[in-house]
Amino acid sequence: LDPYQVLRNLHPNSNNKPIIPHPTHLSPTSLEQFTKCPQAFFFLYILKLKPDPPMTEQLARGIICHSALEEVFDLRPEERTLENLSNLFRREWRKHRVGDESGHGEDSGRASGGTKDEGYYTLFRTFDRDDDVGDDRGDKNSHYDVEAEIEWGKSSLRLLQNYYELEDPKLIRTPNPAAREMWVNARFPLEGSSNDRLDGGRLDNTDDSTFVVRGKIDRIDLSPLTTSNKVQLQIIDYKTGKKPNFKYSPAVNERI
Repeated sequence: LDPYQVLRNLHPNSNNKPIIPHPTHLSPTSLEQFTKCPQAFFFLYILKLKPDPPMTEQLARGIICHSALEEVFDLRPEERTLENLSNLFRREWRKHRVGDESGHGEDSGRASGGTKDEGYYTLFRTFDRDDDVGDDRGDKNSHYDVEAEIEWGKSSLRLLQNYYELEDPKLIRTPNPAAREMWVNARFPLEGSSNDRLDGGRLDNTDDSTFVVRGKIDRIDLSPLTTSNKVQLQIIDYKTGKKPNFKYSPAVNERI
């Protein structure tokens, strides 16, 4: 998004009205956002661009399971037990949840030295009124569903148990894993001639003719040398979502 091009498009139309009208109302949150960053206010409340999707139970499960599976390889092979992996999950969750073991209130979270993570704060929590999440009224008028958190935790630990049915991390020895949570980058050419670059909505002739797409690999292992003495890499991608439907051939279903 080129903000200068957006601003150029905000000229009045034939009725002398702006294409994007001024906001019809303001809230304390939006005013606070304006004082912090007018451009962010412009994107959120004028252009109506949505921020990242809110944290969900499924997303939190995936993030924390991945963290535990990464950290378990910091342990010595004989220590990579299911119990220790489960405890790594519990420790990671404690970093994000609100409150300590004595309760889930705002005060208990501060007493334990933790901070309120806005992304995880709404998990297992219902609000009595349409308040901004995280303000004083929202804390006082919200209910934390402990039973839902317990069930979520149990189902997450069952996923980690499933992992041990696929491989035993105690048997994975140096030099494996060769890499964990590794960012990889790939450059792709832009459309048009090889010397074209996208600049402010236009293609200009420059030497920079590529853009970068990046992603993260969960784990990379080195496989034994082949008969031709070539090194092979095995890419492991952990999945915490639902299993695919068993709608394929018997051989494929068995592999799934």
